Amino acid sequence: MYFERFQAHLKHLAQRLFQNKPLPQTLSNDAVFFTMIKKTCNTHFKCAQCIQEYILKTYKKDINDDELISLTIHLKKISSCTDF
Repeated sequence: MYFERFQAHLKHLAQRLFQNKPLPQTLSNDAVFFTMIKKTCNTHFKCAQCIQEYILKTYKKDINDDELISLTIHLKKISSCTDF
């Protein structure tokens, strides 16, 4: 289930990128929340940053911090899932 949600998130992320409709900056406006995600999900946050870098290099499009947080949370969920 988490993997399907992750796939759906990636699909919608791509649609937002190519339609130039980024997620509104709501999650990242909360500095405490943003810092907590970076610290508690450090490995997943770094992976999300790698995806961000790949998108920037490949498509010349940048994803905002809210997309980065969302990716991090999805990555954390699928990595903690044991029933693949």
